[in-house]
Amino acid sequence: MKKKTILTISLIMIIVGAIFLIIYAKSEHSVKGQDELYDLAIEYLKNETEIENKRLGEHDYANFFSYDGFAITAKGNYRYAYMWILSETYYSEGDKIISDHGSSMFYKFTFTGDEVFKYEIPKDGNEYAPSIEKMCPKRISKKVLNYEPHLSNEDDIKEYFSSDKKVE
Repeated sequence: MKKKTILTISLIMIIVGAIFLIIYAKSEHSVKGQDELYDLAIEYLKNETEIENKRLGEHDYANFFSYDGFAITAKGNYRYAYMWILSETYYSEGDKIISDHGSSMFYKFTFTGDEVFKYEIPKDGNEYAPSIEKMCPKRISKKVLNYEPHLSNEDDIKEYFSSDKKVE
């Protein structure tokens, strides 16, 4: 009788453990120690921006990026990096440094292995908050929607152009 009870309890524990593992594997969960994904995401955007700048070909553009990382999560074979990125592109003309374009916004990067599979940005206007909520787990969407950007590329821009040129 004791053996049956022990066997039954053991079997129930194994089943509960298996169910927990299956649910955990199918849900998105935080992962630690993978901050290099943030740098891989920035590298991906740098390459994408440089290709676009070469296509335009008018000037010798310089691209600057800074970011705040919110979280890195995993689900199945995918890993996700949630980031706020400040991206700015400048070029010099005579004694002036001219701002060509830039953005400061939220990104969700999807990785397979160490490669960017895709990235997503939120929709504009009234669809902004709902699109963030669809893109992120609730705890991350709260951080993003309450985020106050404080990023700056100013020091990197000045160092890159390192002269008495005036930034416009």
